[in-house]
Amino acid sequence: MRREYRDHVRNLARRLQRRLLADHGAALGVALVDVRDGRTVETTRSWGWRYAGDDSPQAVSPGPFHILALAPGT
Repeated sequence: MRREYRDHVRNLARRLQRRLLADHGAALGVALVDVRDGRTVETTRSWGWRYAGDDSPQAVSPGPFHILALAPGT
C-alpha cells in the first residue's frame, strides 16, 4: 500500500506540473535546486525534469544550485 501511495503522489505531481505549464502557455519550466539537496534533485528528475544543457550534472556550471528544466510535453 505504501508503494501505491507514493506512485499516486508522483502521478499527482506530474499532472500538476503539466497543468501549470499548459495553463500558462509556458514553453519551459525552470527550477533551481540546492546542490546539497540530492533527494529533491532525484525526485524532480523522476518527474521528468532534466538538467539544463546536456542533461548531465557535470554540464551544470559549478555553484550552489542545479538548474533543472521541464518541457510542457514531459
